[in-house]
Amino acid sequence: MWAGFPKFRQECSLSTWVYRVTLNTCLTGVRRSIRRPQSVPLVSNLAEALAEPEQMEEELREMYALIRRLGPLERTVVLLYLEENSYQQIADITGLTLCNVATKLKRAKIKLRQMVNA
Repeated sequence: MWAGFPKFRQECSLSTWVYRVTLNTCLTGVRRSIRRPQSVPLVSNLAEALAEPEQMEEELREMYALIRRLGPLERTVVLLYLEENSYQQIADITGLTLCNVATKLKRAKIKLRQMVNA
């Protein structure tokens, strides 16, 4: 963040820029892990990062368990949505179009409903 901050052009909010830098850093890490199979992929680390606190209600634990089963991009969109980011912010962070964000979020919700009903 510190190294890239002088290049921040203030075309978007600071939080959107931070998310974008973080996402790009994570994607770079995933690409490197694909080249080096001996390293642990980011997806496994993300699942561990979503470990439930003891105080969390059962419904929330189930929801996060289902979210962990989604693909990486769907998981990213859903988690950003749960953090109360707007569709525009999610689009800026992920590099998707607004329509694509809405579509991915709708499909992820459908998948989650199907997982609950299965």
